[in-house]
Amino acid sequence: MFTKLSLLTSDIMKTAKAILFLCAAVLAATSLLGAGKQPTVSLYFKDPLVRELVEAAAKGDIKKVDAAVKAGADVNARGEDGFVPLAYVMLSMNKKGFSALLEHGADPNVTVAKLPGLTTSLVGLAAQGDDTYWLEEMIKHKANLNVATSRTGRPPLDIAYMENRIDNVQLMLKNGANVEFEDEFHWTPLQHAASIGKWDAVFVLLQAKADWRKKDPTNKDIVERLTAYSNQNDVAHHGRFWEGRTRVAHWLKDHGANIPDEVLNAE
Repeated sequence: MFTKLSLLTSDIMKTAKAILFLCAAVLAATSLLGAGKQPTVSLYFKDPLVRELVEAAAKGDIKKVDAAVKAGADVNARGEDGFVPLAYVMLSMNKKGFSALLEHGADPNVTVAKLPGLTTSLVGLAAQGDDTYWLEEMIKHKANLNVATSRTGRPPLDIAYMENRIDNVQLMLKNGANVEFEDEFHWTPLQHAASIGKWDAVFVLLQAKADWRKKDPTNKDIVERLTAYSNQNDVAHHGRFWEGRTRVAHWLKDHGANIPDEVLNAE
């Protein structure tokens, strides 16, 4: 009983951290975008040509973007807080301008310290978005999907499933994301997803041949995580963090894991 309570407390804490992560992203985005209003370009970029470039891209004015680049505007210029034109236009949500900057050589792999949430890269920011467009465009322009994109060394895969963006997870896996990437604490995406009950993500990662037998840094494998709560009436079976758990259980059983019947039949 004590063990179950300890495990449940641990998962509640992890759930709370995930919620705080989302809140941080919302607050950061609000401060950057002024509660839905585009921040003044001059606040971030002092060079007149770069300002013209960014203003045009943020409005989707491709002719002016082309003209600014022809006049010598640097598409990878660093502004205040290390901001780059691509970051500003992405946060302005202008797809045409975003694509135009990439076509002109904007680097999708840049890092920017002050971005929404825990991510420090544009790839990470795109991974947590609810539209695959940004990632798709970055991938076309050689985005690196196998780098640390957060302050804890997590890859874009982790950033995506923590925000429940399974479509982004699938997109990255199809385009070369390393399913065994380890963060600075040596957790793989599968291990971390299982530890916080992201079972839909776990299922996708398993299908991508993630190693489910490998022990995580706490010396537990995914089967141990899955069977930690064997009683189907346990509180742990309720809520969105446990959706897809039964599907994962059946997948593991079909691939040789010993899964208790109460887990296989849980709803």
